[in-house]
Amino acid sequence: MKKVFLYAAMLFAALVFASCGDEESETPANDPAVKAGICPDANHPHLIDLGDAGKWACCNVGAKSPWENGNYFNYGATDTQSSDYCVEGGEISGNEAYDAATAGWGGNWKMPTSERFSTLNEKCTFEWITLKGTNGGKFTAPNGNSIFLPAAGRRCDGHEDGYRVGNHGYYWSSTSYGQGQRADCLIFDHSGADVNNDYGRFEGRSIRPVQE
Repeated sequence: MKKVFLYAAMLFAALVFASCGDEESETPANDPAVKAGICPDANHPHLIDLGDAGKWACCNVGAKSPWENGNYFNYGATDTQSSDYCVEGGEISGNEAYDAATAGWGGNWKMPTSERFSTLNEKCTFEWITLKGTNGGKFTAPNGNSIFLPAAGRRCDGHEDGYRVGNHGYYWSSTSYGQGQRADCLIFDHSGADVNNDYGRFEGRSIRPVQE
């Protein structure tokens, strides 16, 4: 009987040790964004200073970490489930009625303007990487800081869960010109990034908040 109790005690100790080992493997030091040099710690989201390219969040709206895709939003919609979109032209950055970053995160967070995206693309080096199984673009500024934008694809007819996920990133800017269906958008894949006046305000795309 004593041998049975001894064996049970040893088995329990082994399980406790294994459990401790599992907890140890999930420490902030092992956070993929920290290891990639993108975030200072695992307490996301962070405000990342890219120098001349501005200050960016490390996560998309609707995401809790840099490698999560987050939510899709139609242009000018603040509810991810909404089928509405803004048809007016002009700037919506910082307008709580149309800016999903301002409406969702509050404070000084807002959508990036088309100019901000262009500066990001011009001032930073682009690298296609995989972060914790998620493909996307890493933009690194001259000051050494960087952000990761997942290739989250886009939501469109017949693809409610995302189209081209893992292959392309589509990020709304806050800038549109005139009434209609077009608005400026950062688009990228493994070959590079560009800012386009793209068709499809009625499509759900990613939003990455910024601050001044």
